[in-house]
Amino acid sequence: MIKKIITIWQRRYQRFYTRGYWRIVFDVGTIILVFILLILLLLIKNSAISLDKRLWSSLRVPNRPTTHYKEMPLDWQIKFRPTVIGKTTNQLVADINYTNLANQPINIAYSCYYGSSQQRLPLKDIADTNFTWSDGQLTTELAAGQSGQLTVSWLWSAQPAASSKEIKIICRLQAGLASQTWVKPDQEFVFKKSGAVQATAGAYFYTNDGDQVGIGPLPPIVGLPTSYLISWSLENAGGDLTDMQFSAQLADNVAWQGEAGLTGGHLSYDAANRKVNWRMTEWPDKAPKKQVNFYISLNPTAEMVGHIMPLIKEGEWRVNDSWSEKVWRGRLPALSTNLDYDSRSKGQGEVQNWLE
Repeated sequence: MIKKIITIWQRRYQRFYTRGYWRIVFDVGTIILVFILLILLLLIKNSAISLDKRLWSSLRVPNRPTTHYKEMPLDWQIKFRPTVIGKTTNQLVADINYTNLANQPINIAYSCYYGSSQQRLPLKDIADTNFTWSDGQLTTELAAGQSGQLTVSWLWSAQPAASSKEIKIICRLQAGLASQTWVKPDQEFVFKKSGAVQATAGAYFYTNDGDQVGIGPLPPIVGLPTSYLISWSLENAGGDLTDMQFSAQLADNVAWQGEAGLTGGHLSYDAANRKVNWRMTEWPDKAPKKQVNFYISLNPTAEMVGHIMPLIKEGEWRVNDSWSEKVWRGRLPALSTNLDYDSRSKGQGEVQNWLE
């Protein structure tokens, strides 16, 4: 092959270059030009490779190694707003402050349960669109260093146990970062259960068991006094009660006869104002009910014939409850000779004239 190239070159030399020096110059120039072009092509190719490397280097995100944390790199502070749970309670509201302490995004899941059961509290409202509610859990992904505050409302639908003064809510926080996961110890929140306080008042001639407690004619008769038993009571379910007060005024023509039984406190009669007062400063522990009974009498006159006569005017009651942090209060009903709360004597209150 080499001999063939040399032969071709010798023939070309003999044929062309012996006829003029300019042809030699032309070929040499051509060779030099081709050599220069080859060098330029190599330079351009090397420059393109270098540019391509720099471009990908600038676009490629560095692959940071995952930091391993011994403890959950999340500050999560929750505070429930003060709530006394009662029959009308329909939500529990909490304010949450959070901070992602990691240098990478972290996923979280938060849930709350009724007491020691696994029944989750359903969501009512989240005041942050970055958080979602999924499968009974509050979830989101927090960016590295992200912090903020949100308000969450949970629906409350469970009925408090009758014997319990407290309601417990258990909340659980879980978090994950890459292959790492954490579960914080369950956090317990205790809510007070509102006590149920109920006051009653009634006038009786017979008890519910059928025992006669009144004295005199029934219906009442002109010229003959009839004595009636007045009963006041207060029932307490769960409250820490103090400073109980009952008071009511006797109706005109009604006479005070005195106490007939007292399970707590002090009963007094203010003759100048015709007012009956029942006071108790401290409620005994675990006492479900306190009651006072007293007697009054009515001696009808002829002008009362055919009328149902009042015995006690409308009164009032109140008691402080330090457990539920409220004051219970209400009205005591007016009582008459019709004995509306006496199942056996009810309706026998119209005054009669025995002479007719």
